[in-house]
Formats: sequence, C-alpha cells, structure tokens
Amino acid sequence: MKRLFWVGVGVAGALVAARKWQELRSHSPAAELVAKAGGVAADRFAVLGSKALGQVKVATERFLDDFRVARDERNVQLADALLAPSQGSEADMRARRARVPDSGSAPGGVKSSSGASAASPDEFAGDEAALGYEF
Repeated sequence: MKRLFWVGVGVAGALVAARKWQELRSHSPAAELVAKAGGVAADRFAVLGSKALGQVKVATERFLDDFRVARDERNVQLADALLAPSQGSEADMRARRARVPDSGSAPGGVKSSSGASAASPDEFAGDEAALGYEF
C-alpha cells in the first residue's frame, strides 16, 4: 500500500512539474519569436506549395497529352503490323467490315441472339474478298 501511495505522489509531482514547465516556456520571449516566425514561414510555404502544385498539374497534363499521342501512334503501328499486306490498313479493314452486312451469327454458325440451329457450311462461302483472308 505504501508503494501505491508513493507512485501516486510521483505522478502528481510529475504533472505539476510538466504544467509549470509549459507555463514558463509559453511566457518566454523566445517562444513568441518562434511563433511569429512560424506563422510567417507557414504563409510562405503555403504560397510556394500552391505554386508547386500548379506546376505539377501543368506537367502532369503535358505528360498525359504526350502519352495519349504516343499511345495512338503506337496503336496504329501495331494494327498495321498485325494485319496481312492483303488486308490493307486498319482503316481499310474497318471500312470493309462496315460494308459487309451482319448475318447475326457468331463464329461457328451458332446464332448469337436466338440460339437457333447451326448454319450451313456454305453460308460464309465467298466472304474471303470482304474479309481479306481465308482459312
């Protein structure tokens, strides 16, 4: 029991000492100078931070614009590289696909919308010219 009493006295003494220390620190002229300088520095950092944030935003927008242009150029290069020479460019292939009427069936002759019966093997005969390749 004696130990608990002295632990309580020690805690109370530590609290009183900590409050007195804070009181002495807050009334010193050095603390007021630091507080004023901190306020001025915080204002300057806020202005610099907003300028830096604006510069980062502009740089990010430039990067994204450059990236989009490069991505589109590479997309065209890859599409042209993947198409056979007889197929022409990607734009030509898309134009040919747009001209070919859609039969409403998925590859393999199975109807995609209604699930009807399989198509005859001759249904797709002669479409090599429209597609630009044959199997």
